[in-house]
Amino acid sequence: KYNNIYYYDGMARIGESNEIGNKKVAVIFPVKKGAYNTVEKLKGISFGLIGKNAKVKATVYTNVEANPINRYSQLNNPENGTKVLEQFSEIYPNSSIYGGQYTLEFNTEIELQPGTYFSIVLEPINDDHSAKILFSSEGDSTNDLTFYENNGQWLNCATADIDRAAYNVAIIKALTTSQNKEAVKNNDLLYSNISFSEKDFYYDGNTPNPSPIVNYEGSVLKENQDYVVEWKQIIETNADNQDQVGTLITTIKGLNNY
Repeated sequence: KYNNIYYYDGMARIGESNEIGNKKVAVIFPVKKGAYNTVEKLKGISFGLIGKNAKVKATVYTNVEANPINRYSQLNNPENGTKVLEQFSEIYPNSSIYGGQYTLEFNTEIELQPGTYFSIVLEPINDDHSAKILFSSEGDSTNDLTFYENNGQWLNCATADIDRAAYNVAIIKALTTSQNKEAVKNNDLLYSNISFSEKDFYYDGNTPNPSPIVNYEGSVLKENQDYVVEWKQIIETNADNQDQVGTLITTIKGLNNY
């Protein structure tokens, strides 16, 4: 039924967060199984929920910007992509005591593009506003992209008061299928290999613009002939709201035959 499961939660203690309460909760995942000869489609989700006669509103976004290196990055907004689905689950009458994990099959399949990110936003709903998404407390979790909304701002779940001795991870899983397709690349740079001659870049007040090495089918392409490069720099802050190493977004666009 499903070929792939995306998740951040593990086998640690499951609980709820009074701080997060019935706020919206979200996850951002990178697309990993799609390729030039494989179509990956999002078919549904699995999630943890507690609350009397509770249900969820699920919203899916594709082409989401994300920074997996810094969980507190301002880029990590689960709603900053293209909204492709909004669907309500059924009401789960037995979720009120200890909660449970449920599966929601989507009414439509969502094709996921390789090399991009997608997000799932869940809003727990019931009459007395007690419904909550469940979490696991993961001691070894690092930079998991799970978030909750607070006063219009998305915050990483690691900042919430569930278990101060561990990182908090929303229990939301994405269920996808992988299907073979005709292997046609059409000179799409999405299937190229991109690297840089340097591994570390230092900010001196000016935006660094290292030249990428773009390799397609064994050939090294030429900048401004086969592709152009665009740069976007964002100065990040950490959990203590202090400036730290930022994010440099590199966009490579094909030219002429690419």
